Amino acid sequence: MKRIVTAVSLSTWLCVAWPAVGADKPTVVELWPGQVPDETGNIGPEKVRMSPKFTKKEVEVTVPTRLVTNVSKPTITIYRPAKDKDTGAAILICPGGGYWDLFWELEGEEVAAWLNSQGVTGIILKYRVPRRPDEPKGEPARRPLQDAQRAVSLVRSKAREWGIDPKRIGMVGFSAGGHLAIATATSFEKRTYEPIDDIDKVSCRPDFAIGAYSGYLKAKDKDELAPGLHIPAGTPPIFLVHGGADIISPPEHSVFLYLALKRADIPAELHIYAGAAHDFAVRKVDHPCSKWTESCIDWLRNQGFLKPAKASPTEALEPWASNRHPKDAAGRHTEEITTAKQEYRIKQEGWMDGTNCHSPIGGSFGVWEQSWESNRAVRLENVGQTDVINPWLSNGRNDFRSLKEMVAGALRPGMTDREKAIALWRLQTTHRFHATTNDAEANDPVKAINVYGYTTCGDDSICLAGLWKTAGFQVRPARVVGHCITQVNFDGRWNLLDGDMGPFYLLRDNVTIAGEQDLVRDHDLL
Repeated sequence: MKRIVTAVSLSTWLCVAWPAVGADKPTVVELWPGQVPDETGNIGPEKVRMSPKFTKKEVEVTVPTRLVTNVSKPTITIYRPAKDKDTGAAILICPGGGYWDLFWELEGEEVAAWLNSQGVTGIILKYRVPRRPDEPKGEPARRPLQDAQRAVSLVRSKAREWGIDPKRIGMVGFSAGGHLAIATATSFEKRTYEPIDDIDKVSCRPDFAIGAYSGYLKAKDKDELAPGLHIPAGTPPIFLVHGGADIISPPEHSVFLYLALKRADIPAELHIYAGAAHDFAVRKVDHPCSKWTESCIDWLRNQGFLKPAKASPTEALEPWASNRHPKDAAGRHTEEITTAKQEYRIKQEGWMDGTNCHSPIGGSFGVWEQSWESNRAVRLENVGQTDVINPWLSNGRNDFRSLKEMVAGALRPGMTDREKAIALWRLQTTHRFHATTNDAEANDPVKAINVYGYTTCGDDSICLAGLWKTAGFQVRPARVVGHCITQVNFDGRWNLLDGDMGPFYLLRDNVTIAGEQDLVRDHDLL
């Protein structure tokens, strides 16, 4: 757990944001310009409610999540990835819900966040639900397919304007939404409504489709595709994933579709996870089925639909930007500051999971390049007209605002000089960040430890010297061939502590720290 404290002075506006996937407000676009085809609009106002609680035998995600229902005005909600990560691909998202509701949070917003983390524009399709009286229970509803076909044409017609590659527009659907994605990918030869404008002259064939624990694909009581589904020539590549223990939508739905695709020579891939139930979406659950998203991304790359984003200066920040959790959400807080000092606390939870820490330091020259991977970000921004004096982000434990504060935080009352010198050496070796740079500002310990991190041994030795000098120690360089180390004077002698590579050396009493001249006189100390 981390706590971020911000302290500002003067009267101004403070805006604190921790950007995550979908940080910008999404764009909502209505699908139909006027009267929605086949729609009477007499189902009442649109509603948002929580899903019922299911058992673990039924679903993988048992906690209630937000649903949307009573949709009579279909829309698409567009979530764009960060500009420096944008691959140009876009995927329409079809939440499930049996054609009665839309699992908007679990199979919509979280999916868009995952796609954004991969550089893909995520577009949630809010199609018409619940099924109308003339749409029989137990069969796919027909109006959602009208909305889906229109959505593909709409996105493709706006591709240039929205910065999307018109040849890399796909669909992903879950449960009933999986059926909708597959139905759209296999019914592009004929529209299910009368064309109304130029948008309907644009192809409604998605370039690929992804179906997760899809239903309505297999015929009832027959080992064949469901009536109404056929695989025409030109069907796009399809990726299928299913839980082997799914009792809501048995895996045979995906199996029989895969076999039909194989017979039709359509590129397809099928993943069935033994023991997995329904409704795992992209959320991390306690089952290997959570790994399906990785296989899907590999498949998209292999098929040529996911290409690297255009080169940008921020590429050096990878891989942290790709490692956000699907539940990560952007937050933004703005408040007026009227007191001499104000703090705003942000609670962040996470794990030291290998993507939120320094990469390991290797041996020999393995330390020469060290990466920093962080999967959380906080930004402090002044959006007012008055200057902020000394704004600061802190984790609540360390205040690296100045050399004096850094030194004071490392030292404790009653320490000997030896203990003080070693404590400051440990401060540096603990918080250092090793990567090559030619930036002279890295010689400043405050800037180095907060922004740049320590760099080569030369910068590193200067920073450590600054910490020791601030604590009142005498320092001087050690003249080591091919390496820069600073010595510190305590206990009446010079002591060599390497803040770059990490070691120090002892005299033959195994207590006294060796200095440069000790090593010159007695090479065996090394």
